[in-house]
Amino acid sequence: MNDDEIPQFAKFAMDNDLSVRFIEYMPVGATDLWDKDKCVSVDEMLEVLKNVGKIEKLGNEDNGPAEYYRFEGRKGKVGLISPISNHFCSCCNKLRLTADGRLRKCLFSDDEVDLRKILRSNDCGIEKKIGDALLEAVSSKPEKLNLDKLGEVVFKRTMSQIGG
Repeated sequence: MNDDEIPQFAKFAMDNDLSVRFIEYMPVGATDLWDKDKCVSVDEMLEVLKNVGKIEKLGNEDNGPAEYYRFEGRKGKVGLISPISNHFCSCCNKLRLTADGRLRKCLFSDDEVDLRKILRSNDCGIEKKIGDALLEAVSSKPEKLNLDKLGEVVFKRTMSQIGG
């Protein structure tokens, strides 16, 4: 949809010593609109960047899902995230906290923990309850996506409702 803007974003990041990340189009939210043919793979993004200038791979700098690159001799970085073409569930370290206080362990799951309810309770040991909820979320993250089902599953929230 807007993959023609990749070079401009990358150049802006490089010129201003910033980091920008691009993620492959994912079927989150209105999955009836999702079409795999609209997905621009990380490999395609990399080819676009190579046409802008010589790039060097920096690798995975923050133990997250992005592989980072920069144009040779520049300080800014571009991170590429590949949930569709090369899913990374087994090493994903991301959790999301929604604006309404729910902890989400995976973008491809509607499974959420209501942290707001815990925080608003008058129970003793609230820190332990929050800690337990975080540990449960981390320990139950999926190891693998069922990519065959992409586009068939209907998620309750869109990316903007999740915080993406």
